[in-house]
Amino acid sequence: QTHNKMKLVILVAFTVALFAGLLASGDPSYDHQTRTYHSQFIPATFTGDITITPFFSPDHSITELTALVESAKEYLDIGTPGWGSWSGCTQFNTQCVGCTVAFMKANESFPIWQATLNALHRGVQVRILTNDYNTPDCAGEISPLTYLLEAGATIRYYSTTTFMHDKYISVDKKTTSVSSVNFSFTSFMENREAGMILSGTAASGAIKFIGSVFDYDFTHGIVYKAFHTYTSAELAMIHDKTPVPITMPKIRVYKYCNATSPKPYGHTGNTDLTAFPSPDLSFSTVMDGLKSAKKSFYLSIYQITDSDFCNQLITMHKNGIQVYMVVSNQIYSPHDQAAANQCYNTLVSAGIVVRKTHKYCLTYSHEKYWIIDENTVFMSSGNWSPTDFPGPPMTFPPHSESGWRDVNRDMNLKVQKKSVVATFESLFWQDWNQGYDYKPNA
Repeated sequence: QTHNKMKLVILVAFTVALFAGLLASGDPSYDHQTRTYHSQFIPATFTGDITITPFFSPDHSITELTALVESAKEYLDIGTPGWGSWSGCTQFNTQCVGCTVAFMKANESFPIWQATLNALHRGVQVRILTNDYNTPDCAGEISPLTYLLEAGATIRYYSTTTFMHDKYISVDKKTTSVSSVNFSFTSFMENREAGMILSGTAASGAIKFIGSVFDYDFTHGIVYKAFHTYTSAELAMIHDKTPVPITMPKIRVYKYCNATSPKPYGHTGNTDLTAFPSPDLSFSTVMDGLKSAKKSFYLSIYQITDSDFCNQLITMHKNGIQVYMVVSNQIYSPHDQAAANQCYNTLVSAGIVVRKTHKYCLTYSHEKYWIIDENTVFMSSGNWSPTDFPGPPMTFPPHSESGWRDVNRDMNLKVQKKSVVATFESLFWQDWNQGYDYKPNA
């Protein structure tokens, strides 16, 4: 019942502050960039017996990522757009957030929060990078992030570009996950989301490269400080090293559709893996991939609001490439929904079938992946939007200077391995077959 009551609040936990600040001043409230960012991370390709474990919401993300955090022995790095409470302690439509220390210790039900707290208490060095929404803790209360801070985590706010949109977990510098999963109940349990876990000796180069992006952003981040002081009794509760139980939620059964996804397991073998962050050279890397398609193209994504990508799909279609696409049945932002519909209307007019996901199934189809010629899969934390894949110039000044653009940090992966591609393709066709054709003005 608590989950249902909090679903809408957590679903828009980070979006409320986002639009409030943007409408008020033209500069989003979460924007804390003060220096010009120059693109510097060149896409890096790694080849070898890399182990890749695809995972998806709503049925496996929470178990896979919680287990990943639980496995940490020395180091744990987490990058997330925000850290929502699953028990009502982060209602971002208020002036402040939090619950009492005692309530959070006894009742916070987000398994990754529980696993991270346990990791801190067993001596793991934890770093967390997230966005600052200018929403402080209420007096006499504590938020999940501040609780982890007081328990020993090092936390910083993102400031490299406008917004951190990356979803990243790295354990012991040996295993890394990249995904579309936000730290909300809806994202884990009611959305379609997609991610990959990279592991194995041959993956070390890619893990190090992705980690270097996190290190850069963390180094330039703003130190997170507690908003209030806590009593000795409260601090004793926070520092109590008794492990908190990990409470895994029940997987929901959907009455009108099949929401299950392929079970996660590690695909090990010769693999070509390219990692590339946004903004940097992500736009040209993705566009080059689209232009390389010769026969078929499958796209499963939350939204398309970038006209360049929309036009490229039309070009591919005109060149005889079979274009299949599935987009989310609904989009939270009315502005984004209008921009996406403009693209979809253009695609339909050009003869491309745009499929929307089942109306009475998942809340949002928030995944972002695409398959080229059934032999290459791209997966991203970002949508096909100017914020996630900005084009030239690849220099990004802060809002105080001319030329500012609202730009996200994302992470993107390109994988050439047949079994991994087949896993994503099987889910694509499941969602396609259960969806419906988008009709303009319907």
